[in-house]
Amino acid sequence: MDYVYAILIGYMCGSIPTAYWLGKFVYRLNIFEHGSKNMGATNVFRVLGKKPGMFTLMIDIVKGMAPVLIVRHLFPENPPAAFAAAAAALTGH
Repeated sequence: MDYVYAILIGYMCGSIPTAYWLGKFVYRLNIFEHGSKNMGATNVFRVLGKKPGMFTLMIDIVKGMAPVLIVRHLFPENPPAAFAAAAAALTGH
């Protein structure tokens, strides 16, 4: 059951659309309609500039780290569950 929770935590964290939300709610811009039309930090760099791009990149990094740290805290006796969380975060991203 540890793996199920780890995968859910990882996937949910990884699937948060940081670039889309930043563009939509802060800059009132649909990132899918500009630049490469991709929802990612690189397109945010191109379209919105360096500061929003760095912010998006940092949040994306945290989205990968947070599930691993959470799962390691919740299930310290099961280190492979942290790997499952990392893989799920990558899949969700």
